[in-house]
Amino acid sequence: MPVEQGGMYLYRDLEQRLPRLIEPRRRELPFESGTDIPTMPDLMPGAHELVSTVINDVGDAKILADGAFDFPLVDATASEDRHRVVMAVAGFHIDFQAERREMYALSNAAATLRVRQYDQKMKTCIRAIQERRNRIAAFGDTKLNMTGLLNNANVTPNNSSFDPYTATTATTMADFFINEVQDFYSGSSDVFFPSVALVSNTLFFRLISLVMSGTATTVKDHIEKALSEEGIKFEIRKRQECSAAKLEANGVLAPGTNKDRIVLYSLDPEVVERHIEMIQMVPIKYVEVHGLKTIYPMFGCTTETIVNYPGAFAYIDVAKSAA
Repeated sequence: MPVEQGGMYLYRDLEQRLPRLIEPRRRELPFESGTDIPTMPDLMPGAHELVSTVINDVGDAKILADGAFDFPLVDATASEDRHRVVMAVAGFHIDFQAERREMYALSNAAATLRVRQYDQKMKTCIRAIQERRNRIAAFGDTKLNMTGLLNNANVTPNNSSFDPYTATTATTMADFFINEVQDFYSGSSDVFFPSVALVSNTLFFRLISLVMSGTATTVKDHIEKALSEEGIKFEIRKRQECSAAKLEANGVLAPGTNKDRIVLYSLDPEVVERHIEMIQMVPIKYVEVHGLKTIYPMFGCTTETIVNYPGAFAYIDVAKSAA
C-alpha cells in the first residue's frame, strides 16, 4: 500500500481492526443435533452393531362356559433387531512452512485476532462430519443399504393426489392435514398420535400465508392448535430435506417424481432414536506425515436412524410447488 502523502505513517498504520472474526454462518443440522431425532451420545467405541430385543406377543380370550376347558392360549416370543454402525471420517492438513509463518504472525504484538489455522481447519472438519451424519440420519445411504427418518423401509408412503398449491383454500388445506392425522391415529389402533409434521420449506410458507376465513389465524397455527387439543403439542417444522429436489437427489424418490414428502411421527425416544460417538481426533499414532505436511484425521460414529415403531410414522407425498 502507498505511504500517506506528506506524512510519516504507512497506510496500514492508520487502519483500525474490528475486534471480531467473521466466520461462515451455517444452518442448524436438525437430524444430527437431536432436534428431529432423539440422539444419545452413548455409542461404545468399537461397536459394530446395535442390537435391540423385540417382544412379539399374540393372544385372545374367550368367554368360558360352565364346565368347559377349551380356552385359548397366548404366546410371547423374543427376537432381535440389528442396526448398522458407521464411521464418518474427514481430515485436515497443516504444512510445515505455513505453520512456521503462523508462529511468526502470532509473535506480532498486534496479533490478538490472528486466525489459528489448526483451530479453524478443525472446526471445518467437525462440520463436514456433522453434515455427513445429518444426511445419514435423514436419508440413510443407498450404497450401505441404510435408511433414514424420511425413508424407513417399514413405512409405506401415501402417494396423495392432493395439491397444496392449486386454488386451495385455507379450509381445505387444514382439513387435509387434520384428516391425515386422523388416519394416522386410527391406523395405529389409537396407540400413536403424531407430535411433529416435517414439511418442505415451500409448503411451510404456504401454510403461514393462508389465513382461515374471517380470522387472522394462519392455517399452520389453526392446525397446530386443533391437534394440540388432543393433549399432545403438535408442531409443524420446515425442513429442506422434505423437498422433491433433496428426496430425488438422495435416492428416496425416483428422478422426475416431483413430490414433496410430509412426515408425521411421534417424537419419542422409544419410537425413534439415534446413537452416536462424539466427534474426535484419532489417536496420535494414526496422525500421518507426508513430507512436510501433517494430516490430522477426525471421526464420528453413528447408528442409522432406528425406528422402533413404524406404526408411529406416516409419509404423505404431495405435489411440489410449480413455481
